This record gives sequence, structure tokens and C-alpha cells, in this order.
Amino acid sequence: MSGGTHLFDEGFDATFDALFDVAYGVGLRILGQPADAEDVASEALARTLVRWSQLHDADHLHAWVAKVAGNLAVDRTRRRRRLAGDVGPEASVDHRAEEVVLRDALRDALARLPRRQREVVVLRHLVGLPEADVAAALRISVNSVKKHAQRALQKLRIDLGSDEEVRLAQ
Repeated sequence: MSGGTHLFDEGFDATFDALFDVAYGVGLRILGQPADAEDVASEALARTLVRWSQLHDADHLHAWVAKVAGNLAVDRTRRRRRLAGDVGPEASVDHRAEEVVLRDALRDALARLPRRQREVVVLRHLVGLPEADVAAALRISVNSVKKHAQRALQKLRIDLGSDEEVRLAQ
């Protein structure tokens, strides 16, 4: 085994659990189902492995994985909605707890945001990264992060109402 391959395997193996936890957490918060979150986390880590030679020493590795997981989760939501004939979240919720209803509404509202705004909201508010880390992960300025976050939260506030927006920030 060459030195590069050994470093590749050790580095990925050493960070796998932490990266999986990040991806799983994002997937679970968006999708609400552990099995779906595991699928998203697995796909995010597979994509990380493919790009490991470029990512292994990046300062924003965790943020990159969170971004990929968030995008995969939102894409999964869109596919489900298309397959269900664009049925809203009310039809898929059997009077479950308010938390589940809120998660469905948030997932749908996130799916309607422009991609960059969605990425900022996921990384900043669902993953909890500081603005500087979000900026590094997305390769944009901190001011751009602030502007995208402001616009996205304004849209979410209108779409969800102020109570849900406050819960999103927690």
C-alpha cells in the first residue's frame, strides 16, 4: 500500500464518526426520520470520500459535509413531493405532535428558498456554524452570508410565521 493511500484511509476513517454525526444531524432535522437521515448521511459521506484528496485538510470540512447533507435532504423532500403529486404537508401528517407538523412545514419552506439562501440557513441555523465558517464553506464573504440569512429568514418568517422562525433559530 502506498503512503498516499494509507494517509487517505486513515484520515477519512479518523474523521468518519464526527462527519457522519454532522450529516445525520442535518438530515434528521430536515427530514425528521432516522432512516432517511442515515441515508442522507451515508450519501454525504460517500461524496466526501470521493473528494477526500481535495477536502481532507480543508478548514471547512464539517461545514462542507453539512451543506451536502442539507442539499441531499431538501432534494429528497422535493422528490417525495413530486411523487406524491405535490401534496402538502397536511396530507402526510396524521395528527402527530405539533413538532412533526412544524418540521414538515420547515422542510417545505426550506425547499422553496433559493439554493444559496437555503445553504446559509442550514449551515448557520440548523448546524449552528458561525458566519465565518459558513462563508468559508460556501466561498462567499461574511457580508454575503448575513444578507442571504436575512433574506431567507424574512421569507421563512412570511411563510411559516414568526413563532416558527424563532424556533428555527434555537
